[in-house]
Amino acid sequence: MIIFRLLGLFLFLFLYPFWAYLINILLDFTDCNVKNYLQFYKKKIANIIDITLKNPLNLPNHPKLICPYPNYVYIDKVWDTALITVAMVVSLIYWKPFTPILLIFYIYRMIGHVIYFKTGNRNAMVYFPSFFDVLYLIFYFLDYFHLQLNNVFLLVIIFMGFIGKLYIEYKLHYNQAKNHLKTAKNHLKTVKIT
Repeated sequence: MIIFRLLGLFLFLFLYPFWAYLINILLDFTDCNVKNYLQFYKKKIANIIDITLKNPLNLPNHPKLICPYPNYVYIDKVWDTALITVAMVVSLIYWKPFTPILLIFYIYRMIGHVIYFKTGNRNAMVYFPSFFDVLYLIFYFLDYFHLQLNNVFLLVIIFMGFIGKLYIEYKLHYNQAKNHLKTAKNHLKTVKIT
């Protein structure tokens, strides 16, 4: 999935920002568990295709986890950083009236990424949610289809998108971090020290 995300990121984003960003976000939702669906899951090639899913602590999969691989979040944030950075560069190159708004929310999200990369604390993603994603999709959707909305209606759509994004960030990061910690603690209790 990472290969497809990169192709979409660098080849498609400059031509069709809305579609490229939408495809990348949809792939982002699926790339964690794609390894489970590969027919050659047990073969060595699976590790080459998606090395990010390795589990160095050998923690058992926890049924409540959306993505049960501890290393996945870090690698995913690297790709997310690349995606929103290239998207921001595209917006700066092809300047639109909404570019300054995107820049503000890009910086806001990058603060969360820096905190996460420095501390490893996934709660940073909840405190600095990617409202950039919501705004980028809404603004480029309207631009692509040449639509103009009443300002009040536009603000309602943005507000609903922000609420949805907060919920997703909470479920993916705050809730998942608690489940990973619980799984790790339970796993450590079963380890025999010799």
